[in-house]
Amino acid sequence: MIVVSDYYKQSVELGKKFQTASSSWAGTDCKNYHNYIRSLMDKYDAKTVLDYGCGKGQQYTDVVPYVLPNKQLTEPMTFQTRINAESVYKFDPCVKEFEIEPIGQKFDAVSCTQVLGTIPDVDMPWLKDKLMNYATKFVFIGLHKPDKPVKSKKRMYDPNWITYPRSIKWYQEQFKDWTGPDLYWWVRDTVHPINDWYSIDLGGVAELENAKDINDPNALPQYSPELIKQK
Repeated sequence: MIVVSDYYKQSVELGKKFQTASSSWAGTDCKNYHNYIRSLMDKYDAKTVLDYGCGKGQQYTDVVPYVLPNKQLTEPMTFQTRINAESVYKFDPCVKEFEIEPIGQKFDAVSCTQVLGTIPDVDMPWLKDKLMNYATKFVFIGLHKPDKPVKSKKRMYDPNWITYPRSIKWYQEQFKDWTGPDLYWWVRDTVHPINDWYSIDLGGVAELENAKDINDPNALPQYSPELIKQK
């Protein structure tokens, strides 16, 4: 049985007000993880995605080029096209358009980027269970410098409810009893073994047992010509 803390409920209401009054939390930060998510979509032949914490969903309407690991640009496209998803269910409790949670539904993949930093400590177990149960193939969690608190302009959380700093080890501890589908973490701007799963081989799919440096030209993937922006 899921027991949601009163503070989480309060923070959602605060989040709704923040979303209405601010252009922040547009959802575009997930673009920082596009190469990693796409590699997993290809690896697992995933077609359906739940974006848990999608913000305003702007990433699904913006048509922009994306930088590939080999530094080339794609043609302008939406985030959904970039990750090669047939469908994306967008959920965010703080955004009216996307506040309906897909209770009871299943998805090949769940993407949860820059969400965990706003979740109270006591609510982490039920959130973990939700992510675990929604996905059938893999879950991707993206974090940005987890040891730093939320920016002051976005800070609406009581430090009595949210531990800071939160280390990578702290997050791993919260998910140590994970029994769901394959779980992948990516921590931006951080050198840490938690990121070691991501490597690029000539097929463009991550091979966990043969990690390669993405800066190694011999490790660059061969992308379909239609993905490469012509100069």
